[in-house]
Order: sequence, then structure tokens, then C-alpha cells
Amino acid sequence: MVISKVKASDVMRALEQKHTQKINPDQFFAEVSCGSGGSQRLDAVAIKPSWTKPQITGYEIKVSRRDFMHANEKLVKELKNNEHCKF
Repeated sequence: MVISKVKASDVMRALEQKHTQKINPDQFFAEVSCGSGGSQRLDAVAIKPSWTKPQITGYEIKVSRRDFMHANEKLVKELKNNEHCKF
């Protein structure tokens, strides 16, 4: 039995098709910088255009457990550092 690995490019292509191949397509952007000075990045962002309520969806693609665990550890650390912040 041959098991093929899913690649990040496969996921990106599927997300782009999901957002752009419909009657009212969303705007789709890959590799989007965010944060102060572009210090962080999202793998993709989709924006459903609307004059009153635009819907913005950010994607972070993880295809390996190691990559997921590293990102998860980073998120937990950030949340602990910000636990005393009031929004």
C-alpha cells in the first residue's frame, strides 16, 4: 500500500479553489505578512467582500505533527505572556 503525503502546496491550491471558484468569489492572498513590521505571516487569507460585514479568514497550514507542535508551543507561550493584558 502506497501512502502519499499531503503537501502544503496541495492544501493551498484546495483553499484557493474553495474561495475563488464560486459565483461571488472571495479575494484570496497567499503568504500574507501581519503583525508589527511584518514579523508574523499567515499562509493564506481569504476576504469575502461586503460593504457592511466583510468576512476575513486567515489560514495557517500545518502538514507535519512537528510543525503543528512547534506552533502550538509558541501560541501557548504567547498566551501565558499576555494573560495579564486587558482587551
